[in-house]
Amino acid sequence: LLATQNEYLLAVKTQAQLAESPLDDAKANADALVAGARERLRLWDVTNSQIAALERRGQGNPVLTVYAPSSGIVLKRETVPGKYVEPGTTLYEIADLSSVWISADIYESEMAAVKVAQPASITFAAYPGETFSGKVAYVYPTLNTEARTVRVRVEFPNPELKLKPGMYGNVTLQTDAVRTLMVPKEAVLDTGLRQLVFMDLGQGRYEPISVKLGRRSQDSVEVLEGLKAGDRIVTSANFLLDAESKLASASSMQGMMGRIGMADWQMRGAHEGKMAMGEAGVSAPPGPSASPRGERAGEKGGMEGMEGMPGMK
Repeated sequence: LLATQNEYLLAVKTQAQLAESPLDDAKANADALVAGARERLRLWDVTNSQIAALERRGQGNPVLTVYAPSSGIVLKRETVPGKYVEPGTTLYEIADLSSVWISADIYESEMAAVKVAQPASITFAAYPGETFSGKVAYVYPTLNTEARTVRVRVEFPNPELKLKPGMYGNVTLQTDAVRTLMVPKEAVLDTGLRQLVFMDLGQGRYEPISVKLGRRSQDSVEVLEGLKAGDRIVTSANFLLDAESKLASASSMQGMMGRIGMADWQMRGAHEGKMAMGEAGVSAPPGPSASPRGERAGEKGGMEGMEGMPGMK
């Protein structure tokens, strides 16, 4: 740095000496030397006022004050007086906190509704009841494949320095208002293959309706197909209704099998299987057995063919 100052002083002195020279090329070369030396001083972050003071002084200064390129708050200090530094060494980290950037993650399904310059607001637990307004500055072009989210950079003014680096908050993006059909997200039952909503038919009857969903908000979801405005739906305990409907389906299936004559076959098969297990090692105690009076039809038939078994004499 001291050598660069001396080079600049020498170039300025040469320029003054050639100012009255009749050779235009010599004067042009002297001007180029001064401009080059001045540019090297600027690369050392020497300000114009310091260069002017150097010209007035006529002598290089081994100690110079290095000014930050912008005003702000010192976030990190990497040097102490007397420390040797090299080109590229970070001395201080300074940030202008009058305007802050906040990174927000949005779901992949909401990406189409987000654009640059879109109004945004944010709330913090540190400031209950207070909302800060800003706008979307940048939408990142990549997707987080694990979380299926896209990062958005939102810019907020911070004149009172209330927003601190590292704080967490809830960002709300304001989209264009459209009239659409919305239902509470708790009303939708996702079976994995389709989405269902239970419609109230009246008199304690409910019907599962398959719906096609659209955009989602924090509390609601858009319904594109399956419902219309004014339909009464179940907004809670829909898991119980789903389980009850499955039980009712099982009961109706058993009743149908009984009507076609398969219920007696199922019961008889289960009865014979139980008696066969008795033959394998859960035999009845030996001795005569007598059927109680008033036996129902079919019980005796179920005992036929077992006279040779132990305990059935």
